[in-house]
Amino acid sequence: MKGKILTVARKLFLKFGYRTVTMDDIAEELGISKKTLYENYNSKNKLIEDVVQDIFENVESRLNENNYEKELNAIERIYKMSQVIDSFFNVTSRKPMREMEKYYPEIHKKVQIHIEEKIKKYLYKNIQEGISEGVYRKEVDIQFFFYFFLGIEKNGLSEQIYPEDKFNLKYVESKHLEYMIRILVTPKGQEILEEILKNNQ
Repeated sequence: MKGKILTVARKLFLKFGYRTVTMDDIAEELGISKKTLYENYNSKNKLIEDVVQDIFENVESRLNENNYEKELNAIERIYKMSQVIDSFFNVTSRKPMREMEKYYPEIHKKVQIHIEEKIKKYLYKNIQEGISEGVYRKEVDIQFFFYFFLGIEKNGLSEQIYPEDKFNLKYVESKHLEYMIRILVTPKGQEILEEILKNNQ
């Protein structure tokens, strides 16, 4: 039962927001009584914590399942990783993360720490591999780029910087990724990037 609850709660939270979705909404979507839901999760906070942990484990598992090392270069790998994450989250609005930050700050803080650790792990590895493959420039300061990347990503959630009536979240994320890679690439990498962008149109 808990697995089914997590799946439904995750879908609702990511679509409508962590505060907006109530325990009543989740019980109704599951077709169970609120009492049954509370027998499995005695608080919404605990449910959100478990949903977040489930998201982390699923994303990590999906990334590990996809072995791109042999057939793809660093640019193709980072785009493939982005697609894997996008297909799992399928988030089109900044609302879920904004609600978490405002109404569940302790959980949000843990989420940010976890995300930063994972970005650092994968970004450092990807840049080092890209330099070895000749698709990224050798003079890139990887540590600085990591913090630069974090700053850009955090701005992606800002309604003041990217009004939702002008820029939807998926567009912002795709442009962030494209422009960040443009900073890194060699002429060889530029050709690969342009081909990826052409195929993704």
